[in-house]
Amino acid sequence: MYKIGEFSQMSQVSKRMLRHYDKIGLLPPAVTDSATGYRFYTLEQLRDIHRIVALRDLGFSLEQIIYLMQSNVHTSDICAMLTDKRKELEQHIDEAHARLDRVAVRLRLMEMLEPEAQDYDVVVKTVPAMSMLSGRTTVPHVRHIRETRHRILGYVYQALEESSIQPVGYETVIYHTAGAYREDNIDLEVGLPVAKPPVTRPLSGDIVFRDHGAETQVASVIHHGKLWEVGMAITALYIWANEHSATIDGFYRELHLFGSELSPPPESCDRTVEMQAPFILHP
Repeated sequence: MYKIGEFSQMSQVSKRMLRHYDKIGLLPPAVTDSATGYRFYTLEQLRDIHRIVALRDLGFSLEQIIYLMQSNVHTSDICAMLTDKRKELEQHIDEAHARLDRVAVRLRLMEMLEPEAQDYDVVVKTVPAMSMLSGRTTVPHVRHIRETRHRILGYVYQALEESSIQPVGYETVIYHTAGAYREDNIDLEVGLPVAKPPVTRPLSGDIVFRDHGAETQVASVIHHGKLWEVGMAITALYIWANEHSATIDGFYRELHLFGSELSPPPESCDRTVEMQAPFILHP
């Protein structure tokens, strides 16, 4: 038998809460001394208090917990409920991190609009005609872009190995969705430039050889920072276009100068990416 203070230490539940659980009939002590009013608990009750705390953490009310305890819910059921709750909380944490990232980008964009804070240098260059071994798909939502790119790149590298062809450039992502920014139904192409067409037999993951036409004049900017901040480079391209009487006209290309996205540096490390966009100059 353990006094309430000892049981409080063992269970990591305050004496005040233990008294409250006794009062509402949730966890009465095994013995209450009629003369002194001292409460005594048994080791077997330690399992009960852990169940109560677990159910409270799951969001159950005390009334619901009393019912569940009286129904003698099995420990395995409690563990399953806790596992589901953990998955739910992890999803909330991921969503919170994503929201924090978006806020950070917006703050950086606001700062970048100040003339003295513009740290992107836009250059004009001509890029040659490009042939790519790539996969193209429609991404249902922006939050799925990373996993989609990883999946397609896996197939691209597998197709390169099958075809015995070496890439001649950096991993390239082409955003075929023209017009305004959108968060869903994003037309995305991911691949690697190659010097010649691969073999004509079917390749893994709907990977095909694509010819992207003649040489093109583009505005180019180098982004060195977090990959999810690359949108600031696009903003820099628009600022440049406005200052030079030009219009961005065509699909963005994202070149991974840092290497392969499938073996990236730690998330805390900055990455170097080139963003390219074709444009039209106005007289």
